[in-house]
Amino acid sequence: MMESAANEISEAAKVIGNEIAEAAEDAATEALKEIARLISDALNALRQVDTGAVGEHVLSQLEVMKETGMPITTECMNTIQGHLRSVLKELNDEDVHKLQRAVGRVAAEGIEGFMILWDELQNIFVSAIEEGRELVQESLPAVSRVTAVATKKAAITAAEIYDSGAVQDIIGEGLEEIEDALAQSRESIQMAFNAIAGVSAGGCVAFCPLLRFEIFRDFWQTVSLFFANLYQDITDAPIVESAKVIFGGISNFIAVDMAQALQSDTAVLVGLVLLASLAVIMYVAYLWFIFSAQYMHNADNEIREGHETKKWSEVAAESRKKVKISTYVLTGCLSVYLPLTRTAVEIILVKPDSFVVQHFSEVDMITMTVLSEGSELSWLKVASYIILATFTLPTPIILARLVTKNKPSGSLENPDLAYDVDGEEVKFDDILYNRLVNQDPNQLKCPYRSLYKGIEQKWAHYKVYQLVWKTLLVVILAVLSTQDVAQSLVSLALYSIIAGLSYYTTPFIDPMDDIMDASGRTTALITCAGGAGLAISSSPTFDQLVGFVVNAANVVNVVIMGIVFCYGIERIRLYMKNFRGRFTFSDSVLEISAGPAEKIVAGWDLERECKHRIWHIFWENVLLYKCGEDVAIRLLQLKEATAQSGGKNIREHFNGESDSQISQWRMQARRELEGVDVYWNDPTGTRDGVLNSKTCFGKMYIHPYPFHCIVIYDDAKDESFVRHDKFVPFFQLNMSQDIQRKRLVRQKLRALSDWKGQVHFPFSRMETETVADGTKQVRYKDAEGNEQTRTETNYSTVSFQCNYENGIIYVRANTDKVMSAGFNVTMTYNDGTGQATLPNTGQLHHFRNRQAVMGHD
Repeated sequence: MMESAANEISEAAKVIGNEIAEAAEDAATEALKEIARLISDALNALRQVDTGAVGEHVLSQLEVMKETGMPITTECMNTIQGHLRSVLKELNDEDVHKLQRAVGRVAAEGIEGFMILWDELQNIFVSAIEEGRELVQESLPAVSRVTAVATKKAAITAAEIYDSGAVQDIIGEGLEEIEDALAQSRESIQMAFNAIAGVSAGGCVAFCPLLRFEIFRDFWQTVSLFFANLYQDITDAPIVESAKVIFGGISNFIAVDMAQALQSDTAVLVGLVLLASLAVIMYVAYLWFIFSAQYMHNADNEIREGHETKKWSEVAAESRKKVKISTYVLTGCLSVYLPLTRTAVEIILVKPDSFVVQHFSEVDMITMTVLSEGSELSWLKVASYIILATFTLPTPIILARLVTKNKPSGSLENPDLAYDVDGEEVKFDDILYNRLVNQDPNQLKCPYRSLYKGIEQKWAHYKVYQLVWKTLLVVILAVLSTQDVAQSLVSLALYSIIAGLSYYTTPFIDPMDDIMDASGRTTALITCAGGAGLAISSSPTFDQLVGFVVNAANVVNVVIMGIVFCYGIERIRLYMKNFRGRFTFSDSVLEISAGPAEKIVAGWDLERECKHRIWHIFWENVLLYKCGEDVAIRLLQLKEATAQSGGKNIREHFNGESDSQISQWRMQARRELEGVDVYWNDPTGTRDGVLNSKTCFGKMYIHPYPFHCIVIYDDAKDESFVRHDKFVPFFQLNMSQDIQRKRLVRQKLRALSDWKGQVHFPFSRMETETVADGTKQVRYKDAEGNEQTRTETNYSTVSFQCNYENGIIYVRANTDKVMSAGFNVTMTYNDGTGQATLPNTGQLHHFRNRQAVMGHD
């Protein structure tokens, strides 16, 4: 039997060996075709410059090789080697990588001529590295001394790693099987992991940065207020009028004020239709968002619901369309907030220069007074009050709450601390905050992420503040519309404060966003100040000066915003980087993606940089591209566990696993304790350090890696973390006889609640009731004023002892989750009986089927 099994294994091995050989041969053939394609393209490009560079026979053999995968002759190979450097210059970086990988595969198969080609390629690459090293050495004197030392250390460390025996052994054995994986950059790895997590950028967001679009939009909407309200009588100043026509027209168009933008009756009609359509569509979408979409997920409940919770990545997978539509609705609401609020305020105040008021009322255009209001305006006033009450006022409050609930925070135990990629405890600063916003799969799927993305964590509510500022400006400009000087000065004072806060806080993480915002604020402030100057001054010369300054400021701002906006597009940024020929450096520890050598290299932690750039990247490449998607998903989970718990707790996890007793108790806790009715009275593990629970019972769930327990209390909003140092006393306490008896009582009560049968548990209490107690004669006057007598029922209030015998026990949790915290015990009786002597008739009144609901006390 063993001989038969051995023969079967031998045959199977032969089959597998043949399959591997065939696969290798197929791979080599495809690699030969790839080599022929790349080299022939490069040689054809060379022939366009020098027709005698390469003979036709070489190109014809390459064409055959490209079609059949048959190697070319040694003579042709020698010709190609002579032009190899020129060939590489004609290829882009991606094609050079492809050529290198293809030649490596063919050389590994021992095909004649290609081992020499492979060696020549390596010599060219080594030569290029040496040239680059010499260039760095030449540039070192131009940077700081610290930078030079750090750069030399980095070069020495890299050389030591490369020259080490382990690395050379790996290189000597060959890495053809994983060569394609090792060619990936850190950026491509991150994009691949995002794709596995179900996250990808697409559409406009992938092309243009949304935050800069919003800065652009907010600037023009703000400026539209100033041009429409502060630049009224400017016919004597053509240059000022040109500023209003050009820049005011653009801003009013973006603010959906068609009449101000185009100054025509047709524009009024277009503006009304457009505004009404926007109002209806966005208001319906807003109501859907308020009453449905915003309740898709409550981030506050994630820790309390434990394993039953659904994070944003899961919610988005189940309700993909709903999440996507919520994002669009949110962006739309922010875009129409100012136009709708502005129109509503102007209608309520019957502002004579409002195109809606002018359309539905009789307005004296000379004195700018409303002579009579149309009947339609009354209905519009009602609609405006509704918009202010249900949209303008609650929107900032709702959005502020969504930001607070969904923006990233530190570790679950301490929101002010977090763990970096190495699991080391660090302060939860803007770097870690921004990393979570941009890389955490749950954040990437959160529809409210655009509210705080790109903004420092302490100013996460900045966009909400923007809505409040806009509303204040609208109200001030509308209320003071008849007082030009007061209107301009008050609005200037208010906007100076707004702009000053923006300059001081620099709320955006990317300095380019701060530059764009500051440019817009400065231009809006100049525009507002120009309007104030026009209201105060009566000098034509001064008016002309104002017009020149306002025009110049807006032109400069458009240029600055355009440059910053374009710089946010990846392709343009890379093109400019290549055009300028400047190197940028990154810091993987501080998570700085790009910066000059003198700032970045000097601050490198070389040991950790090498770990991140070599060790991490090597294994991420291999696990991602060679081990399947399941392994990559597990790697993401392990990264998340490291970010949540830190390296110390992970080490404690394995220390506990190495102890057979603790390992056994951990398994026992998962089998017997995890769930409801767990006891823990230690306040040191609670998130706020104060335990408010009176019973100290709650539900407990376990994270197996790194192992820790989380207790959610039944009668308080506290949560306690039980880490390695507290696990043994926690386990022993819950396995003690006293706690086991209490748990058993609670479990029996739960069983009775599920049974819903009658339980005999008699009790008595005094109750009061009002009942009929005979009749009485009542005198009254009829309609004619005559005194009459009638008989009415007499009621008496009596107290009696009510006796209850049997009831149904109910145990209710705090939520509808299967494994929810909460132990709200009640017993409902429906068989209460008692009797009382009525004071008027002296009769004995019997009470039956009385109901009582008794709580746990």
